[in-house]
Amino acid sequence: MVKSYPAGTDIPSTDLVDPITSGVFTGGSSYVSPTPGSTVLIRTFYKWPLFVTQLGYNLANLGRNTASPQRLLASTAVFRVEPNGS
Repeated sequence: MVKSYPAGTDIPSTDLVDPITSGVFTGGSSYVSPTPGSTVLIRTFYKWPLFVTQLGYNLANLGRNTASPQRLLASTAVFRVEPNGS
């Protein structure tokens, strides 16, 4: 997900919520081209398959206690686009 916000505005908390609802990944993907001076939020997600979960340490937060448990890994970056010099 890549979203752009006008300079000086806050990033809405709804764009930072946990994308898991009842053990299901509900996040989507989108892209908005940034303009000079704007703030950009980038969030990436990876569903990491787990193979050994029966040893008393189940890390799954997606598909727990199913045949294909997964752990959702997330990364977030925020930066400001430099204004153009013209």
